Amino acid sequence: MKNDLAMRLMRARRYLEENYSETLLLSDVAKSSHLSVFHFHRLFKSYFGQTCIDYLNQVRLEKSIQLLLMTNVSIADISFEIGFENTETYIRNFKKLFHLTPQAYRKAKESVPFPGRSILTPIQSKILKNPFRKSEYRDMENVCMIRHSGSNGSYRRTMQILLDKSLQLGLFREPFLIYGRSIDPPKLEDTSLRRIEFGVPIPKHFRKEIPFPLEEVKFRKGKYISLYHTESIANLEATYKIAYHFLLQNPNLSLSNEPAWEIYHKIPPFYRNTEIEILFRLKD
Repeated sequence: MKNDLAMRLMRARRYLEENYSETLLLSDVAKSSHLSVFHFHRLFKSYFGQTCIDYLNQVRLEKSIQLLLMTNVSIADISFEIGFENTETYIRNFKKLFHLTPQAYRKAKESVPFPGRSILTPIQSKILKNPFRKSEYRDMENVCMIRHSGSNGSYRRTMQILLDKSLQLGLFREPFLIYGRSIDPPKLEDTSLRRIEFGVPIPKHFRKEIPFPLEEVKFRKGKYISLYHTESIANLEATYKIAYHFLLQNPNLSLSNEPAWEIYHKIPPFYRNTEIEILFRLKD
């Protein structure tokens, strides 16, 4: 019963993360977890340490940071795109969490080498080679994922849980692929959440119940562009910087607001050189 309740609340949290840009009612979110509004509100706060509305606002604000740092979209348009009803509400909530207005935050971070910010000279920018190896349409795929929380050094424990549960469910396939994604912007020192997930693909006709703490996530159908990272995991951010920089120089490649996916073609340990395919979904 406890695991069932946890899965319901995790499903509601996922619903918030995937629909943050929409106008959401508490009753809609509660419905996604099959709980009454009263019980959902109480249990969500008890389980995650903050109310559903506070969590939704935090997701929206963290998404807005990506737009502030990686685009020139106006503050008003950002507030609309992430789901706030007006610009004033967005600015007030942003200042409450980050102690700066969005405009001041954008200016303060202009010199920080963050993915999307220029890390090359203007001349280098013009001759920057396309780092992406291919573009392709990919079908929807279900992925059984686990969320990692904690320091980077504790990845092994999270990965071991994923592997153990995958073997129990009979999901071991050759080659054994691990999917990954970071829901939050990478390495933003001001954000309090760091949502990193790892998972394995689920066969089309898989009917077993997913055990806690794993949950099912959809790899959405659409056009993806991808590049490869073949060094250690410590240098992964540099590869993202190159990718984002090229995308900014080519506005015709318009990304969706979804997190990038990673496919590990070699099972970590993370301190060794690995082979990671990074996929960005383009807007429909």
